[in-house]
Amino acid sequence: MSGKIKTALFDSNTFKLDQHYPRPSIAHDAKPFSKQPLTALYLILYIPFLLIIVPIYANLRWVYLRLFVPTAPNWSLLNFVTVYLVRHTVWYWWCTTKGGLRGIFHANLTEQQRKRRRAWFGAMPDEIQPFSLEELVEPMRSWAVETDAQDLQGTVPIWWMGDRGNALKQSKAKKDETLLVYLTGGGYMISSCHPAVPLAHLMQHVMKEFKTSNSKRLPKSAVTVEYRKSGEAPTPCALMDCLALYKHLLEDLRFDPNNIVIMGDSAGGHLVNSLIRYGQDADIPTPKAAIFICPWTEQAGTIVEHPHSSFQRNKPYDVLSDNFYHMCRDTFAMHFKQPNKTLLDVYFSPCSVLGKVTKNGKLIKESEESTIFQDWPKTFVIGCYGDILFDQSTEMYRRVLLSKEAEGKATTKEEISLHLMEGSHDPFVAPSFVFAKERKKALKVLCEWVANSL
Repeated sequence: MSGKIKTALFDSNTFKLDQHYPRPSIAHDAKPFSKQPLTALYLILYIPFLLIIVPIYANLRWVYLRLFVPTAPNWSLLNFVTVYLVRHTVWYWWCTTKGGLRGIFHANLTEQQRKRRRAWFGAMPDEIQPFSLEELVEPMRSWAVETDAQDLQGTVPIWWMGDRGNALKQSKAKKDETLLVYLTGGGYMISSCHPAVPLAHLMQHVMKEFKTSNSKRLPKSAVTVEYRKSGEAPTPCALMDCLALYKHLLEDLRFDPNNIVIMGDSAGGHLVNSLIRYGQDADIPTPKAAIFICPWTEQAGTIVEHPHSSFQRNKPYDVLSDNFYHMCRDTFAMHFKQPNKTLLDVYFSPCSVLGKVTKNGKLIKESEESTIFQDWPKTFVIGCYGDILFDQSTEMYRRVLLSKEAEGKATTKEEISLHLMEGSHDPFVAPSFVFAKERKKALKVLCEWVANSL
């Protein structure tokens, strides 16, 4: 489904920013379960609750919602129960990891733990040189100084898939060779970009769809990067690792930016936004096209607290719980001295309510809304009706569309497109049977869009 959304979702006078960002206790300071016997007992007793009580409760809740709550997501019983179970499982897994079980997906890993994780997967990544703090330009350089960001000691791991995934050594790009760059989600807190991890399955789904197409312009290879998470390094370390990958593609492998499609889901979509903006500020050629799937485009919190926002409407049902969302946001912001002010910048919240968005410290007036996504690449946005970030997906589409219209560009489907579907947040990382028809259709539309946009 594609369409035009012409009006702003919210009025800027409705909101007031939080005056205080909590400083969460993250896993760096977590105690082992041997020193937390009651916590360990609770988590053990939670297992039968998770496997028995939660599915039964989800069934009863689905029946109640279908009968008495017309605004609830229009999901099948199987989809609803699975999403509910995954929601509780993710939260349980996070609690156990935070409590001392440093799992293979955890964000806060030492270099030794990183090596063990790779060995467990049985796959070794390529290693590229990190992006240096000295290379940063403003305003990112000032934020790096403010958060006391440090250069990565070592190399940045990246993984290839497709034709280049079988190469022992990467060669320079051929003429007209296209490439998909994928930045994985996870709230800047969890997961790995390794293809075996569920949160990185999106890249596999997209490449599989590309392979079945007859278009010669579709990428036959994809690459992703293991960027540092908020729990182990402050902002903008994650962006610096993504810039290291992009620099490697342009300078070492000689890829033409006009042959690159960059894609991100959830926090990965947020990173795509930041990378494109950094490219504009640093005079680095940006990718030809960008794909945003359930993107996190508003970290300042000016939308989510509104009583009629998708966040409030969908938080009882979405796989992304409001507790986990706020924990990710607060951890991302915890190193800034003035997070309420900093997070309003277009690097972090390009979809904040009008009259509050800033750029380089200057307020963007409502009459200047069309400048927020100025000179933006071709854009494809996927939003899910049951996603707590649904408003952020549609608002991003509307603002990109507005910017392209102001620049006099033809707003064809190849230039800017929106696909809306039934589903929870980031449904492509869920088990394959969840929202199967909707996912299949969305991937087909995405494939056709990329073929026509490159």
